[in-house]
Amino acid sequence: MEEFAEMVRGKTVIADKEYVGEKFAGEMEVRGVKFTAIKRKNMIKSEGEAKYYRGLSKLRRRIETFFQFWKTSD
Repeated sequence: MEEFAEMVRGKTVIADKEYVGEKFAGEMEVRGVKFTAIKRKNMIKSEGEAKYYRGLSKLRRRIETFFQFWKTSD
């Protein structure tokens, strides 16, 4: 975890829903990493929040698609 935190220090990380835990987010924050996890549907409280997380999900999906394409294009 320390090596990962060092690589992304000062940046924002968009992570899987499994990492929503406050403990992990706190550990990242202490190391200078802004951590954003896409909330589960039952955790979203407003339409504005829903739009924000839909946008993050779309961005994350694009990034994952790019990396999958890049990985398989060798």
